[in-house]
Amino acid sequence: MKTETSTEMELLPLLCLCLLTRSGITSAQLNGPKNIKVEGGTDVVLPCSLSTKENVELKLFDWRKDAQKDDGLKEVFMYDSGNHYNNGRDGQSEEFKGRVSHFQDELKYGNASIIIRNTKVTDSGEYSCYFPRLRPPQIFYIELVVEPKVITVKEDSDVVLPCSLSTKENITSKQFDWKKVAQKDDCQKDLFYYNGGSNDNKNCFPGQVSHFPDELKHGNTSIIIRNTKVIDRGVYTCDFPNLQPPQKFHIKLVVVGAALKPSLTILDATADSALLQCEVHGNPKPKVELQDSDGNNLNAKVTQDSEREGSFYITLQTTVTKTGTYRCVVTQEEIKHQIYAETSVHISGPKVITVEEGSDVILPFSLSTKKDIPSTEFILKKVSLKTDDGQKVFLYDKCHFYSFECPVVYGLGRNMMFCFLVKGVSTVRRSRVGIRSELDTVLAVIAEVVHEDISEDNALTSTV
Repeated sequence: MKTETSTEMELLPLLCLCLLTRSGITSAQLNGPKNIKVEGGTDVVLPCSLSTKENVELKLFDWRKDAQKDDGLKEVFMYDSGNHYNNGRDGQSEEFKGRVSHFQDELKYGNASIIIRNTKVTDSGEYSCYFPRLRPPQIFYIELVVEPKVITVKEDSDVVLPCSLSTKENITSKQFDWKKVAQKDDCQKDLFYYNGGSNDNKNCFPGQVSHFPDELKHGNTSIIIRNTKVIDRGVYTCDFPNLQPPQKFHIKLVVVGAALKPSLTILDATADSALLQCEVHGNPKPKVELQDSDGNNLNAKVTQDSEREGSFYITLQTTVTKTGTYRCVVTQEEIKHQIYAETSVHISGPKVITVEEGSDVILPFSLSTKKDIPSTEFILKKVSLKTDDGQKVFLYDKCHFYSFECPVVYGLGRNMMFCFLVKGVSTVRRSRVGIRSELDTVLAVIAEVVHEDISEDNALTSTV
């Protein structure tokens, strides 16, 4: 079974070749048309050579552009024993007249390549090079892609969009129309319309867009756009609808908006950490990194990554736990632009109070707002530095305070007695605790701790 399948696969190319030969044409390309990509306004060579290298000076070959959905078959260049479109032969399509030529000295080597000068986006399509009188006839295919000419400028600068007829004919009394092609986030826009200098002329952006009146007699319909913005980026067309044949030129404008210095702020800070945020926008899309003072990249969360009005907006956030200088670095590799902002962060950590065993200690708490807090709840906890767990030691809630080791609730009063337990205390004696409320300060007085085992990972701390 495997042998039969293998034999069938081997015969398949032969069958295809037989079908092509029986149809009267042998394709010289079994792998499809050759693709060529160029920028509009440049010249391009479409290659076509016989593998036998036989002399084709007395042969016939015909270059055509295949029909497209919005256009019919086009005659590009025909050569027949020395007679061709450039020495009197009729039949060439209007848009290729004066722009296509062959290489006469190469014909004796079987080279029927042509050159198309001043390419346009409308030249894009599939071309065929056909030798109808060879036995068997041969045909070559070329896929040509002409991309708009690209012009790159910096934001806020002026730019000239070029558009000139190769014939340099006077177009003072002609019509031409500049438009901006519709984009995914914007519709088509009329830019500048000229109608032979009549009152029908229309400038949709007066003060920003203008043409060069003295250049019209030389076939130059270029325009200038002043004070460009990133939103002006896109593809523009320069159209001559009444010429024979009609002509249209395409220009791709890239407006570079170099990213400004990023905004690096501290959104939230505690004794143990700080939340940093970096905001930036620009075009092309910037690469944003948050770094420490050693230049190490920090793990950051992207909270915004959007595009509007031609600019990319990016926001990063990260939490840091060490004192130091932190930097937000913005890079736009396409335009070789880099800029940064930095800020200093101070992480204070918990306040340390050292006392001798058996003595009394005051743990100070104070709100920076100086707010009066007799009716406010606050909790005293002893926490492990290695975990987020905490053991409640004392609670004050709207003029009532509670010991978490005794079921008794005590009313507010001076020098009230209650019992409490701190994790790590092996022997606990009833202790005197005073609560004093003086607008901005709450002082907890812990008295007569008989024996307490305090280690590095088990300290008495508090939260308000």
